[in-house]
Amino acid sequence: MTTPTPTLIDSLTHDLTLHIELWGVGVNVMQMLRQYVVSDVESYAVAVPAEGPRWYDVRPMVDLREHAPAFIDMAHHALAVGIALGAITRHSDADRPWLVRVMAF
Repeated sequence: MTTPTPTLIDSLTHDLTLHIELWGVGVNVMQMLRQYVVSDVESYAVAVPAEGPRWYDVRPMVDLREHAPAFIDMAHHALAVGIALGAITRHSDADRPWLVRVMAF
């Protein structure tokens, strides 16, 4: 018995299936990154109720008196990723760049 030779359609179907699976993994990874950033902000930043719900002061996250330099580097990276992914947003007041708001996602 001979094994059928894969056709172009078989190959394209396999490629498309693989891309769809990878896209699904990518979506899950992005959701996990958003949750990670929100968790970090809620754990290491200080809530600022006077600004409204879900506003946080992130200065404690990057304070050298509180954390090791490696932690601070990770915190800066997490904040940048969180802003890029829309998990958090900076305050519109340029005089208060340390305030971020956790966004619903």
